[in-house]
Amino acid sequence: MSEPLLSIHDLTISLQEEGGERILLKRFNLKVDPFKIVALVGLSGSGKTTVALSVLRLLSEVFEIEEGQILFQKANLLSLGPQEMRRLRGKAMGMVFQEPLNAFNPVFPVGFQIGEVLRVHTSLSYQKIRTRIIQLLEMVGIPDPPRVMQSFPHQLSGGLRQRAMIAQAIAAGPSLIIADEPTSNLDVTLQAHIMDLFRHLKETLKISILLITHDLGVVSHLADEVAVLSEGEIIESGPTSEILSHPRHPFTRELLGTFLE
Repeated sequence: MSEPLLSIHDLTISLQEEGGERILLKRFNLKVDPFKIVALVGLSGSGKTTVALSVLRLLSEVFEIEEGQILFQKANLLSLGPQEMRRLRGKAMGMVFQEPLNAFNPVFPVGFQIGEVLRVHTSLSYQKIRTRIIQLLEMVGIPDPPRVMQSFPHQLSGGLRQRAMIAQAIAAGPSLIIADEPTSNLDVTLQAHIMDLFRHLKETLKISILLITHDLGVVSHLADEVAVLSEGEIIESGPTSEILSHPRHPFTRELLGTFLE
């Protein structure tokens, strides 16, 4: 059996507020095996995005990691310095944010921002970077890549922006993609296209995906495994088909009932 690509052990994170300390994650455990799509599912406020930001070491100073480990390719991310993390972000780990319009810088064309990942993490020449950007945009199903790469984020539709953000996430060849609610702002047809794209990328690029979502429909169509998060704790986890067909915890059954209505 292969080692997990990402393994989170007993992670406890608190938030300092005016009224005192609030626990966001309590002895949280999760693993993502190579070449698997693992869904972390829960309601808004359950701590899902906190998990993503903690893996990327992007939590603000008001959050405190009280205990635990985050092992990525056997290295404990919590013990790495800022420069080491910057080398990992983009190259070894890519991120697809929920709202690309906010994640992209509005003052630079999309192609320039995808190219920035390549300029930082590869030694490609200017011409090869341009060629690679077009290849990436083609890979994620974007028509007319030369036009799109010169477009500013606000000039693209929501579906094109999401595909462009996925292109940016895979640009430097990461082994892990973290996707935070990647379909929540899209209509049903676009959601299906994005799910097909993630499945295709997993197979062709041999990557792992940590999918953060509240949508069991997305989970059922995309994830190999699922972990259910409630109030900062994993209440059950396992193969997606098993969890969705035979949920053990009342909260999972409640989520599933809402999805089936």
